[in-house]
Amino acid sequence: MYVVKPSRRNSCAGTLRSALTLLDKSPLRAPFQGGPPMSQPGYPQQQPGYPQQQPGYPAPSGQPQYPPPPAEPLFQVSAMTHIGALVFWFNQTRHVTGTYAQCDAALRSALTQNLLLGWWSFLSILVMNWIALAHNMNARRKLRKDAQQAEAYAQWWYQYIAPTVPPGR
Repeated sequence: MYVVKPSRRNSCAGTLRSALTLLDKSPLRAPFQGGPPMSQPGYPQQQPGYPQQQPGYPAPSGQPQYPPPPAEPLFQVSAMTHIGALVFWFNQTRHVTGTYAQCDAALRSALTQNLLLGWWSFLSILVMNWIALAHNMNARRKLRKDAQQAEAYAQWWYQYIAPTVPPGR
């Protein structure tokens, strides 16, 4: 699965407006919506003398269920491209969801475009292209970290969880 969602910004005001909109929609600012109440059927009831059970965590008596890792994990990155001309510039942010190779190719393509076409206006030389390059560098760092975490989870799951799973599951 390879999904590209383009969004375009043509000016500093649009970029600032988009950044503020993203901050308002940030999952860090969203109110906590927690899991279902613990008093529903199927959930263990709180025993007196025990600490409060956190929503989303398994009961102390039950064995937690860990899903098997996917054969090829999917990642999501945001690649920013910048084109500078004498009196205007063009920024585009693409959100790519795909395998590691697909996300890496999208970041490599954005880097190539920024290095070839991003320097052709005065504002691009000073600020705009550097922002795009830094954004892509951080996206590549996040992609590598996510890939390492996916690999570590797969190794952990096959070493500790897979031997305990019944063959029929």
